[in-house]
Amino acid sequence: MVRNSNLYGESIVQTVRDAILVLSPDLRVKWANRSFYKTFQVGPRETEGEFIFDLGNGQWNIPKLKTLLEQILPGSSECPDFEVEHDFLSIGRRTMRLNARRLRGESPSSDMILLAIEDATEHHQAEMERYKLDLELKNANQALRALIWIDDLTGLYNRRGFLTFAEQHMKSARRTRQELLLVFLDLDGLKQINDTFGHQEGDLALTRTASILKAPQWG
Repeated sequence: MVRNSNLYGESIVQTVRDAILVLSPDLRVKWANRSFYKTFQVGPRETEGEFIFDLGNGQWNIPKLKTLLEQILPGSSECPDFEVEHDFLSIGRRTMRLNARRLRGESPSSDMILLAIEDATEHHQAEMERYKLDLELKNANQALRALIWIDDLTGLYNRRGFLTFAEQHMKSARRTRQELLLVFLDLDGLKQINDTFGHQEGDLALTRTASILKAPQWG
């Protein structure tokens, strides 16, 4: 009956998509499921009985994995969702989400460590791509807002930007019951500059005035 139960349990574990290792207390591999061999492209001969950090000619000598198995797990019965990134020579960079559990036996020598390894590489890459797209969209929105709100020549708010900016500050002033100071500036003689020296000099006068207004003391 016990043998049948073991076979039944092993059959279930073999169907799991996550890679699973069963380790002895001294961190040697006692058993691995098919998903482990398929994911990491190794076989039972170079896996079973081996010290986990020696697997793949030392490819599994991963600092964060050593921290999990040698420092964290001994003080706790389980450690879920422990993320590790590592470059393997045969399969490239992998993001692994580890779930480790210590299974107590009748004696310390019969204890086992169950290590489930989820290959979260594609999920991690998808999250990075989504973050990249969100950032690009944010930058595009900011650029579009600048095109709509900002005057190309001076870098100051145009009429649309001014109205939006003014509305926001008026709402804030009403909400906080604070006074709002609004100052209008007019450049005397700008038309004469344009007529006498040309629009290039008039634009230069505008950009210099804008620079003064954007200076820290006016912020």
